[in-house]
Amino acid sequence: MKILFFDPYNIQNIPYCLVSFLRKKGIDAELLFDVNAEIKGGDLPNANDPLLRSKADYSFWIHQKVISSSILKNPFSLIEIINFLKGYELIVCSGFAPIFAYWAKKPFIFLSYGSDLDQLATQGWSGDPKRYLNYKRRLLSFFIKHSLRAALKKASFVLILPHQIETAKRLGLKRLRCYQHIMDTTIFKPMEGLERKREKERIKKDLDCSLLIFHPTRQCWKDKDIKDCKDNDKLFKAFARFLVSTKTNAKLIAIEKGWDLEESKRLVEGLGIGENVIWMAPMERFKLGFYYNVADIVADQFNVGAFGIATVESMACGTPVFAYFNPEYKDFFYGGLPPVVNTKTEDDIFLKLCELATDEKLRVRIGKDSYDWIIKYTDWEVACNRYIELFKEALSK
Repeated sequence: MKILFFDPYNIQNIPYCLVSFLRKKGIDAELLFDVNAEIKGGDLPNANDPLLRSKADYSFWIHQKVISSSILKNPFSLIEIINFLKGYELIVCSGFAPIFAYWAKKPFIFLSYGSDLDQLATQGWSGDPKRYLNYKRRLLSFFIKHSLRAALKKASFVLILPHQIETAKRLGLKRLRCYQHIMDTTIFKPMEGLERKREKERIKKDLDCSLLIFHPTRQCWKDKDIKDCKDNDKLFKAFARFLVSTKTNAKLIAIEKGWDLEESKRLVEGLGIGENVIWMAPMERFKLGFYYNVADIVADQFNVGAFGIATVESMACGTPVFAYFNPEYKDFFYGGLPPVVNTKTEDDIFLKLCELATDEKLRVRIGKDSYDWIIKYTDWEVACNRYIELFKEALSK
């Protein structure tokens, strides 16, 4: 079978990882993404593979073309992309790519990375729902929204997370399957015992703290009605209470991304914890893996009720994760509910911080259980086998 993974922005490098691992399994898989992926907030393959320093280093199975939404205005480029897709038996696509697969009349699987279904198919663009759009952009968004909805109804399968079931059904989508995470355990893995201990001590000494919390999730919490809401504010409020209540010398590292970033910084200062919160620029994957390892606790999201990529990555590094998983979704997940520290409310976060801050053995046990769960259910070879079966099923229809 000849398969093309088509994600215009190669979001979080997931398509590249899938293709590279599937090729290890003998699958003829290739990757297509936009020449401007990085500029538009996407990722390049060298985010995971430092040997790919430039386009000149790309393998023959990595393709880049002009694929941004503006291509819809250019019939010649549009025809070129459609003809390119016709050279494959099956397309696995994300973002607005299903529109192209549908027009190419090729069987395709929609692999949702979150906001493409939650926002792109409902409002026509990914990002702040209150962002002002000019007249031309609104017309384009209207076109993308309705074209994407029409295309998704023709998908062989729609791979989603459980919190998206309601949206998918409202859009009339069928053949829903659970999105199978694939974890690159060559990057996201626990450090060796002595090295991890040494690096933890070094970072904590540099930051002058006895407890380190890492919060890599983008800041999105002001609009509680959108699916993408992460409820980051609950973490900052709980952390402020924790500092006052326990007098613990703790630091929280947060990443500077998300449309509510400035609101989060104002909240942190208003809570009087500015000296305890360290803001860092977005990190490449190897550096993320380092901070997952040296942190005592990783905090992800407290609203969605399902996986965030930070949850899976930090579990793979053997670090306990604070996140909210809706128990009603347990039968939808391929491995049941993962062994995260299940926290939804500000009180939940505060109480669990108090508990885990003083219990290193508990943190280690949860971290080990987390790593074991990842290896059992999302390690690349396990995930690839599931995808291969899905591809065969799609092509047999």
